[in-house]
Amino acid sequence: MSTPILYSKRGGAQVGSVHGSWPFGKIEISNSSVTVRVLGKSRTLTEAEVLRVESLGFFASAEGGPGVRIFFRAEHWEEFVDFHSLSAHREILEVLKQAGFNVVERDK
Repeated sequence: MSTPILYSKRGGAQVGSVHGSWPFGKIEISNSSVTVRVLGKSRTLTEAEVLRVESLGFFASAEGGPGVRIFFRAEHWEEFVDFHSLSAHREILEVLKQAGFNVVERDK
């Protein structure tokens, strides 16, 4: 049985070497996992696999502005996936925090 999705949003994303701007990216958050998809490539991460989540900031220079970076444990090093949303990056951080993920607040 799958876990119900708490939050879903379209935007830009980067998964590995694949990246695309809005509307080609998507994030889905449940209580036990987060999935980032872009242009046919996806990465689903459980709470145990995610090391931390950070804001890319309001003026991020990557694919479409502000967003979140999700760091996860890979086989030999840490890796990350990005999700960009012009209007919802703070909302996404809050939902991830409520779902039990380690959201790291940067010094303001």
